[in-house]
Amino acid sequence: MKHLTYIWLTLLAAMLTACGDDDEPVRGGLPFSLELKAEVVEGYTQRQPIYTGNGDYTISMADPQIASAEYVPSKSGLDFGAIVVTGRKQGSTVMTVTDTQAGKSLNVDLKVISSNFHMVTPVTSGHKALAHDVVWCLVPSQKAERDVMFFRSDGVGLHFLTRGTYRTEDDGKGHTRLVMSYPMAASDSTLSTAADAPMTIHRFHLDAASPTALSILTATAPLSTADASQTGTVELTEEVYGRKLAANIVYGPLYQLIIPFGYLE
Repeated sequence: MKHLTYIWLTLLAAMLTACGDDDEPVRGGLPFSLELKAEVVEGYTQRQPIYTGNGDYTISMADPQIASAEYVPSKSGLDFGAIVVTGRKQGSTVMTVTDTQAGKSLNVDLKVISSNFHMVTPVTSGHKALAHDVVWCLVPSQKAERDVMFFRSDGVGLHFLTRGTYRTEDDGKGHTRLVMSYPMAASDSTLSTAADAPMTIHRFHLDAASPTALSILTATAPLSTADASQTGTVELTEEVYGRKLAANIVYGPLYQLIIPFGYLE
């Protein structure tokens, strides 16, 4: 019995010694990890969360003219803080983050993209292809057929569906209409994600379109910051089929959900 008591007291003392008064990790600390790819809009910031780390970092940028970054500690103590990246000029570079306690460096492939895009979010929709959870990304350009991408929103993130084109034209009665081409499933008139799906043309009357919405839809170049940051509203009715939807058009960098990596230039 005395022998067992001695063993128990020895183990207890070892446990108390291990806990001690200092909760800091031992040399080497926690493993260091964060996302190794980042995309930020020119002129805006993007939060790059640190998954695990030790709170003491050095950051270097291969091309500081493209982006800058700083470490922002956790405000709640419930996470590991983040690297906040500011996009300065469009282009690609590498950001190196070093956890000095773990003695580990990670290279983050960083891309700064253009702010020249707008997001169209349906408010109501009776349209099969452009349903209430399908968000469009319009990219103004000088091309006759400008690019539009379609994403499905789950309220938390965006999931790429397919691509198409858009343009505007006069309907012959002094009004502007929107012309879009996108792949549509013949069986049920929904958006098709099949690689070989043919493009179909759809014309929409712009009913009660706000001046801001018209400016965005007809733009062939980036809008001024003041004009671009306005929210537009529009109601659309598809010719022939009469399918209707209403939507808000929001300046892309101000949209609450982030477009997945690799779809914008």
